[in-house]
Amino acid sequence: MDLMRAVKLIALYMCLGFLLLACGCMDLSNESGLGNPPPTDATASNPETTPSAEIDPAAAIEQELALRRNEAESILFSQKAVDAQLLSELENPAHTLKNPYICVDPYGLSPLSAMLLFQTEEPVAISIRVPGKTAQADVTFAFDSLETKHCIPVYGLYAGQVNQVEITATSAKGESEAAVIPIETQPLPKALADNILMTEMVQPEKYQAGMNFTNPTGPGLKTTAFDCNGDYRWYLSDESLIYCRFAFDDGRLMVAKGAQEQGVTIFYEMNYAGKIFNLYAGLYGCHHDIEPTDHNTFLVTGTEGETVEDMIYEIDRITGETVSKLDMKEVFQRTRFLNDTIGYGSRDWLHNNAVTWLDGEDKIMISARHQSLVAQISWPEGTIDWILAEPRGWLPMFEPFLLTPVGDTFEWPSHQHAPKYLPDQDGDPDTVDILLFDNGNERPELYSRMVQYRIHTRERTVEQIWQYGKERGEELFSQFTGSANLMENGNRLGNFSRYQQINAQSSFNALPEGSSALSMSNIFCEVTESGERVWEVQAIDRSSFSAYTSYRLERLPFYNDSDLKLWLGVDGAYHF
Repeated sequence: MDLMRAVKLIALYMCLGFLLLACGCMDLSNESGLGNPPPTDATASNPETTPSAEIDPAAAIEQELALRRNEAESILFSQKAVDAQLLSELENPAHTLKNPYICVDPYGLSPLSAMLLFQTEEPVAISIRVPGKTAQADVTFAFDSLETKHCIPVYGLYAGQVNQVEITATSAKGESEAAVIPIETQPLPKALADNILMTEMVQPEKYQAGMNFTNPTGPGLKTTAFDCNGDYRWYLSDESLIYCRFAFDDGRLMVAKGAQEQGVTIFYEMNYAGKIFNLYAGLYGCHHDIEPTDHNTFLVTGTEGETVEDMIYEIDRITGETVSKLDMKEVFQRTRFLNDTIGYGSRDWLHNNAVTWLDGEDKIMISARHQSLVAQISWPEGTIDWILAEPRGWLPMFEPFLLTPVGDTFEWPSHQHAPKYLPDQDGDPDTVDILLFDNGNERPELYSRMVQYRIHTRERTVEQIWQYGKERGEELFSQFTGSANLMENGNRLGNFSRYQQINAQSSFNALPEGSSALSMSNIFCEVTESGERVWEVQAIDRSSFSAYTSYRLERLPFYNDSDLKLWLGVDGAYHF
């Protein structure tokens, strides 16, 4: 292809992009979801026509990666066209403070986000307020730099209404001018509109500011945020996403799409507006967790081989290469049995549901649900520092690492989730405090709880410092998932995901004779250190058996320091 022909083709593509944008901002989503353009030939769209000849596994992986590279190029090309259009609008002096250019959902992934673009005659700093139904539901942020050209991201819009967004411009002299900008959004999709989040604000003055980010585990959308009143204020519209790590780095998200067990998974680093900055590929799936390290890498809970959910791998954020991986069968005792169904004979003998990085130490904490085990090990060697687990069933070689409980209130965790390192709690360099969600499946009494442990690393002892949930008994029992977080104001945020077995004994259940179903619902709660209730939510949906449950819950702000930098026009890249 000669140079002139190449230039003409590029110009044609750009013109097509701008024509699409002239009718509104380009939508990067499609029926196949993020990163999956519709099939382009009959073989791709009809599985029955796919050749049945076996191919080498390595060749199959490379073929899959080649497809994902093509998709990444398509996504980034479209995104670049969106940025070019928005930057051209930024140069238009007709867009002013009171009459800005408005683009709702610029990248086609975040329907309750928007961009405002305008110019001012003199340098001013912009502040924004998206009014909530109550003061705690307001979304506010101040952009501190004095500029004449303004690109303002808007997060936290209500769905299906005209939002009256307030923006204020303040000059270096302190003079200010305000405007109210109407921004209309589409109604919620059915997957979210069917949810019912009933809230109780018990002590509004003690509520930790922020939005409630969740990973619902039922059918439909899996990446959402709702406010203190139970109103959805943000979501990603791609239903094919399998997991999202909120607050990944610098206020960005890391979302995963693809294989949950072994296979190709694509990781998208993006912001709340849906702007994608980096794409990575993993070959071992992603089933429970994504964790950034302080080496410009990130860890993923994965699967390799015939057993599942018992390995962790590390991806370099510059090269995209998998630089380390660790098989937990080489670290822990696979032959330890806790009951008749989980042990050496089970593919899911460990069920690692978390990986947490200890900054500055090259250590990780893992949570093995099917062993009721939490442990700290070195990364990537896998040398055990300590094991928090009941002493039964261990071989002598593991006994030196077992923590010895102290104190009268101590209880072991059981089938736990989401352990977190806490900031220093006692000024002692030889202690480590952790907070986790204790499901309690192995206890005769049915209760789940958030619990804080203090580990004395030299003595290898552990004491229980705090808990919440036991006193409420079965009403908060969460058999399968849950999470616990310590927030900035010292309150704890709990996610109690409840499952109840329903059988056909009652005609009111409308179930076939001999069948059963799970009724799923959630209790989200914020409590003080003394156990006072601050805020609580009952989350259900409109289906027959209330099929709502959440994997994790985090309270986070929409805006971060990364929003102070102009990211419009910053090109995304894929690293595989």
